[in-house]
Amino acid sequence: MLVDLQYLVHSKQLVVSYVDGSGEIKLKYFKWEDPKKYEICDAADKWRNPDFHSWDGFPVKQVEVVNPDRYSMYEFLDSLPKEEKSEIFEYNLPKMYFVDIEVAQKAEGGFSEPKDAECPVISISVVYDDKIILMGTDDMPDDMQKRITEKTNEYFAKFGVKYKFKYVKYEDEFDMIHNFFNKLVPKMPLITGWNFVGYDWIYLVNRSRRLKKVINGRTYEIDPTASSLTKRLNKIFMTDQEMPAHRMIFDYMQLYEICDSAVKVKESSSLDFVSTALLGVNKIKYTGSLQKLYEEDFETFMYYNCVDSILVQKIHEKTNYISIIFAISSLAQIKIVDVISNLNNALGSLAITEGVLRNRFREQDNIVLFRDNSIKEVPDDGAKIEGGWVKDPRVGMNQWVVCYDFASLYPTTQRQFFIAPETFVGLVDDNKEYANNGSRVTKIDPDKHVVCVNGVVFEKRPSPTLRMLEDVYADRKKAKKEMMGKKDEYYKILEEIKQLEESL
Repeated sequence: MLVDLQYLVHSKQLVVSYVDGSGEIKLKYFKWEDPKKYEICDAADKWRNPDFHSWDGFPVKQVEVVNPDRYSMYEFLDSLPKEEKSEIFEYNLPKMYFVDIEVAQKAEGGFSEPKDAECPVISISVVYDDKIILMGTDDMPDDMQKRITEKTNEYFAKFGVKYKFKYVKYEDEFDMIHNFFNKLVPKMPLITGWNFVGYDWIYLVNRSRRLKKVINGRTYEIDPTASSLTKRLNKIFMTDQEMPAHRMIFDYMQLYEICDSAVKVKESSSLDFVSTALLGVNKIKYTGSLQKLYEEDFETFMYYNCVDSILVQKIHEKTNYISIIFAISSLAQIKIVDVISNLNNALGSLAITEGVLRNRFREQDNIVLFRDNSIKEVPDDGAKIEGGWVKDPRVGMNQWVVCYDFASLYPTTQRQFFIAPETFVGLVDDNKEYANNGSRVTKIDPDKHVVCVNGVVFEKRPSPTLRMLEDVYADRKKAKKEMMGKKDEYYKILEEIKQLEESL
């Protein structure tokens, strides 16, 4: 699966990271001397592309750029030989590491904000497969390590896993965090945890920048970019987050909030509530503050830290939310790190939709996708873009209330009235004879056009978007039929078990 893309201007190379068959992240470097992008041009332009056009029918041409955008990068990938593309986009699962940090509390109580990272990181737990690594700056005798191992395996006994435990003591916080960024993270293709992106990762990055160490008169610092395969942190738009290029860092709490359908009443998104609801196992309980626990009962504190990481691992094994992200990335053939960000941000699933459609557009309708910088995203007058219409409710008790649920209402409506961006003609005029899209006027022909009730005109013809909807709808019906068949088998087996129990 595709992980990340990065263009190196100085060496004229496109760096492509992907997950290989072993679950590791690998890099490919492609020479790209003259990156180009598409833009709208005049029909008489001598550089006009003779084959392709924009989604709304305008002629296009390619122009050279210094830094290619994501559309250009995907065009480059799509033009690669079939074997090369298959290797990059092949559905391979990455190795997963579950990480949790514990931070000292402020003198006045409470925890430091991750952007400030004022207080020391006390411990870091890393869980993968059946292994636990705990890191700290205090001594941990062998008998204490043995007790933590035994208690952990007893606590998670019902899952049938015997964890192997290792404690690593560092001279100080500087060495611990330096080792985390320089030695551990480079070995972790995918890192996750509970509220990991919103707190732990931001805290570690900002804390690393505050720490310095003097050895023999020389001052050493921690560079968090060491966590990236290309030594680069990408600033995430409109957030405090900086993510290492070519590495996957996800927040399992976000995945739960987006994907979960098992917990019907979501009272909280806390790890304690979710693990109890999904696993029947909660966090380790203690009295007083976490700081007091660290100072007075170091063993329980470290035990608490490793249990938190294991709980997230078990939630993953129970729900496998992240497989949804993997599947979307593979289907749309887009960067896996873009899937979760697009599901969360205000643009919704734009990049996902573009990914699903881009090859269909190019192959079926000679349409290429690109960013049209001449169009402003927000009107100059500050006016809001009109969205879906919602009827005002009648407040109070009502008789004979009914609820209608139409199967695939919007895809069916789109297919019925040929509603798609590439079939859009324009808005009808007052006489309902012509459609105007702001750039061209088209005479309405009842045999060629459909006029919707709101005055929007679409062309009656098959199109990539409509064909995509037909394919997805057919796949959905097939999957639903198979699901219902499996459900019937499940209930049949339950009935057989019940009869067997009664006979015994």
